[in-house]
Amino acid sequence: MRIDKLTTKAQEALQQAQALAERRGHQELTPEHLLSALLSQEQGVAPALLRKVGVEPGLISAKVDEALNAQPQVRGAAADLYVGRRLKALLEDATTQSKEFKDEYVSSEHLLLALIAKDHGAATRALKDAGVRKDELMKALAEVRGNQRVTDPEA
Repeated sequence: MRIDKLTTKAQEALQQAQALAERRGHQELTPEHLLSALLSQEQGVAPALLRKVGVEPGLISAKVDEALNAQPQVRGAAADLYVGRRLKALLEDATTQSKEFKDEYVSSEHLLLALIAKDHGAATRALKDAGVRKDELMKALAEVRGNQRVTDPEA
């Protein structure tokens, strides 16, 4: 996936995910890091969509934090961060979601939809355990977005 095909908010979430992984001493960047970053974006679309479907983002954050606590930590020179295969798969799935919407950029909502559409590990489980369902998320997104397309990276 090309980073320049992410919206600015999605790029920021990826950067926040990377910073989170580094702070925690994690070598592998995972969907859990990315979901945690998406949920921490106060003015972001992910928390807004979750609230719209009746789910409190803080509950999901707590579950994601538990999963992050269980990840192995590495310190020192061997602590090079890499994008894990589950995150790569998530980014590919988000790209597919964006194409289904005929969008030119991958945005935070595509990342969230990709997380719920397929099993991406603990991040998906946290969403599903909180009651997030793809059909409800799609309906909420349609209400928020209407028939607008993501044609600008600042969208």
